[in-house]
Amino acid sequence: MAGDRRINIWSMPLNRSGDAPSGEPRQITDSAASDYTSTISSDGQTLIFRSTRSGFVDVWASHPPDARPISLTSNEAFESIPRLSTDGKQVAFSVNEQGDRILYTVDADGHGATRRLCDNCGAPIAWTPSGDIIYQVNKGTATFALYHEGATTMLFSSTPHPIYAGSLSRDGRWFVFKADLDDRRTQVFITPFDTTRLPIDIAEWIPMTAGESWDDIPRFSPDNRIVYLSSDRDGFRCIWARRFDPATKQPQGDLFPVKHFHGMDLSLSGLSLNEFELSVGPDELVFPLLKQSGNIWMLTPAE
Repeated sequence: MAGDRRINIWSMPLNRSGDAPSGEPRQITDSAASDYTSTISSDGQTLIFRSTRSGFVDVWASHPPDARPISLTSNEAFESIPRLSTDGKQVAFSVNEQGDRILYTVDADGHGATRRLCDNCGAPIAWTPSGDIIYQVNKGTATFALYHEGATTMLFSSTPHPIYAGSLSRDGRWFVFKADLDDRRTQVFITPFDTTRLPIDIAEWIPMTAGESWDDIPRFSPDNRIVYLSSDRDGFRCIWARRFDPATKQPQGDLFPVKHFHGMDLSLSGLSLNEFELSVGPDELVFPLLKQSGNIWMLTPAE
């Protein structure tokens, strides 16, 4: 059996409430290579993603998203987790060099040289509105730290479980992430975020899921009133959401499905954790989808 595995970036338009699709997903990139780990700017005009179209895993950009992509990096290094700054002008990414995560930045328009920012920092997670970077710490229990003018501050006073997949709201007031409870269960939390009040105490963690399934990649809607995430709670990896009230600091209602992907032709389930990313534009969700196809061949042996 011969198979074809292609990953491209897709966009799904949302209705005005942001709680349901307003149309079918639309393919943005079209490459025989793999395009994944995508991030869209808040105005929807810049798409950042990783791709193997050069023969190596590099960071690419499209302005606007359906325009011809340009490469922001071009080398044999394995760049990972590109993150677009709040103003859409810079991209942070990391490179694993001899076991250490090196944090780099580059201009999103492709001009200017790559800048080596921090030798002892992990993969970038999010930019604050003021231009600081939250990054992943994987030494000991996985957690997060803030990089500001050469100094590092831990985000949390303690972390009872390894935490990953963090994201900051657009106004910089809320931080959402998931905690790995075991190999099959995670739990999503929200916490108020203020760079002048770090580290954050665990008592401020607000649970958004019950920890009964694998919920991942939580992301805020533009108004902070919905948290989108991927979940396997129905046996497939699909996109779910839950409402959140910033005034009361409490979730509202139950989790609800935004879009199911139960078919085999276009799937989220076949993507690895290294490939999948969920990003929120002004009126859309952007994510990679895997398209698989195959043929069965029959060989008749000679007499």
